[in-house]
Amino acid sequence: MNRAQGFVVQPKRWIVERTLGRLNRERHLSKDYERLEESSEAFIQLGMIRLMFLHLARLLLFNTLSDISPYMATAARHK
Repeated sequence: MNRAQGFVVQPKRWIVERTLGRLNRERHLSKDYERLEESSEAFIQLGMIRLMFLHLARLLLFNTLSDISPYMATAARHK
């Protein structure tokens, strides 16, 4: 039996960790305020909706800027 010893990098793990870190920045999700499990699930869904909305808005902004001027898109990404 061949077992890996020590630290082993898991594929795509950083994506999950980044998403959980972003969700923890949501103010309402930082503490367990809810009595009902359904309420907690609803706030997690709202937090993910907000993250996706911001991500899509940023993509739309950069695509719009790159259509106007490649320089403006590059400058906006580096801010």
